[in-house]
Amino acid sequence: MAEYQELRLRFERIRETGEYRVFASGPAGEAVGSFALPYSDVEIENLVLRLSRPRGGVRRIDSSDLELVRGFGGGLFDAVFNGRVRDVYRSSLASARGEGCGMRISLAFTGTPELMHVPWEYLYDDPAFLSISMWTPVVRYLDLASTRRPLRVEPPLRILGMVSSPADLARLDVGQERSKVEESLAGLVQQGAVEIDWLEQPTLQALQRGLRRADYHVFHYVGHGGYDRGSDDGVLALEDGTGRSRLVSGMELGTILADEMTLRLAVLNACEGARSSADDPFSGVATSLVRREIPAVVAMQLQITDRAAITFACELYSALADGYAVDAALAEARKAIFADDNELEWATPVLFMRVPDGRIFDVAARVTTHEPVPEPSVGVMASPAIEPADVEIEADAAPLVAEREPSAPRSKQEPEPDPVAVSWPRPVDAEPRADVTPTRVPGTYVALLAGAVLVLALGIVVPWDSDGRSLITPHFGPLADSTGGIFTALSPLAVVLVAAVATVMAARARRLQLAAGLLIACGIAATAKYLGVLGRAGNPGFGQDVEPVSVLVFCLVVASSIALIVIGIQLAQAAGARLGRDARSTRATGLMLGAAGFLTLAGCLVPFNTGGTDLPSRAVVPDEGAFSFDAVVGGLALLGLALCVQYLPRWLAAGMVLALALESAALWIRYLGVPVAQSSDVGGFALGGLLGLMGAALALVVGFRLVRGGSGRAHASDAPG
Repeated sequence: MAEYQELRLRFERIRETGEYRVFASGPAGEAVGSFALPYSDVEIENLVLRLSRPRGGVRRIDSSDLELVRGFGGGLFDAVFNGRVRDVYRSSLASARGEGCGMRISLAFTGTPELMHVPWEYLYDDPAFLSISMWTPVVRYLDLASTRRPLRVEPPLRILGMVSSPADLARLDVGQERSKVEESLAGLVQQGAVEIDWLEQPTLQALQRGLRRADYHVFHYVGHGGYDRGSDDGVLALEDGTGRSRLVSGMELGTILADEMTLRLAVLNACEGARSSADDPFSGVATSLVRREIPAVVAMQLQITDRAAITFACELYSALADGYAVDAALAEARKAIFADDNELEWATPVLFMRVPDGRIFDVAARVTTHEPVPEPSVGVMASPAIEPADVEIEADAAPLVAEREPSAPRSKQEPEPDPVAVSWPRPVDAEPRADVTPTRVPGTYVALLAGAVLVLALGIVVPWDSDGRSLITPHFGPLADSTGGIFTALSPLAVVLVAAVATVMAARARRLQLAAGLLIACGIAATAKYLGVLGRAGNPGFGQDVEPVSVLVFCLVVASSIALIVIGIQLAQAAGARLGRDARSTRATGLMLGAAGFLTLAGCLVPFNTGGTDLPSRAVVPDEGAFSFDAVVGGLALLGLALCVQYLPRWLAAGMVLALALESAALWIRYLGVPVAQSSDVGGFALGGLLGLMGAALALVVGFRLVRGGSGRAHASDAPG
């Protein structure tokens, strides 16, 4: 069986520019190049969401999703392999092939964990995806001091399986999950190549006892997983003694597995199981296990369909039982998925390993019938059709297919991290540290948000006095024939629309930190606005009678506005938001927000109209009285954000800035619009309205900068809330 040569790529961040140096070392020499991630984190997330959505049936070889990943992988390849690095890649590949070897492409991210979340398995060197070929496996390698030598194994390869379905999380059919794995391994079990035992109780204590009573080579987990942003570590949802969830961190699980010298591989079929923190390369479940000296860990970076999971597990364990190196076994599993009319899901598994040659087992030969494997070209041609991944939380284990005796070199191929999430909010018995990314927001919260938005909309049309004046049809000043009311309605309408968008995002569990930021800022703006209206409605000093019903309605509107703030804060906490310096929120971001707040407050003090025959020039402060609350509070809120934006999660800050900017822009359009509508009475518009609108525009720019990554260019980190 042929051996592998290695092309190792090590990435090092350039602090001054935010780009990266690439150090390439291979059989043909060494080179240093530069790398800038060609996609923003938003674009990468959109790709992941698209590939994770439910699909039906089989897709054509020229499907749009295949073209999408070809384009993505090609752009990623060109960004990494350029200049001298490309020369070393081409020469090393030719050298390896000339000696009948494969070339393993090892990506070392120890110093740049923010690059871990990029789906590198789609690297595409036209006309082939690299990672699907045994000749060019792509591996995520962690530079660690010690490694374990290959374990001599007499068949069968022994697997310890666990299916976890806590009563307080979305239920899994434990029997069905087991049968899927057993079905995929049935042929291998019959041949005596593989043996699988199941833990009857999916608890940490049961796992410890099971490992103590027998020697196992593989740990196979099926269940829920997530991410604890409080400790920047991944978690798996095992069970406690009562059947409810116990969230076990990667380090805790690694502590139990690390002492088992025969255990060489962990396969995690759980959402977010392979995720890594932006600051710590060992923080995901998979990387935590590798750090605790588990030689190799396979996890899923996208949700995977049952059929692909069964095919994957079958071929992976079959190849391992044949004595393949772990990355070569993974390459076989990828090809099996690809051959099963599935053009995309072969890239879902991710392999993390710490053994330099990929050999975790030294398997004694067994008598089997093998199909010859033809020698492939540099990479595999674009894939056939797929039955893509389900967005349901799946804890699947993949089975195996027929065993092969490779005539091609053995390659180590890395599986990609697998994403999973749990319900929100966290169960009361669960460990307080585990703020796991939610799969859904409870219906009660969504209903409360929808009700609050409807009440805010009601506040636009309800009169605040006996003359029938409301935000949609008010008079401007004392003029009975005033026509500027429609402009006054723009600001509260903007709040309603933004809050409605945030409610939909929460209901669909999309970008929850962004949704939380929108809700908090809408709540602040609406509270200030309707406190001003309530001040007018309850004050008989303006010459109109007070309407008790109006006072009651606007008290309810203010309460709904405060509810948006409270629910937004809870949503942010459930999505893992926590205070801490975010390097992407630069000093320039804070200065721009400060300038926006200053312009807004200046606009409040400078007249917004020049005055007319019946009215003098007016400024928001003091001439608008209680109606000035929202303008002043908006400016102060922007100044407050300027001081703390570097300590807020980026998406949370982006939501707050965007909502404040949109509401402020609509508000200042009012102060520009009224003079236009009533120029004969109040004169033309003056500088005050323009200053306020400039502040809102500047805040919008800052909001979009934050969405793009904080400093005007994309960054490859920040997990979705």
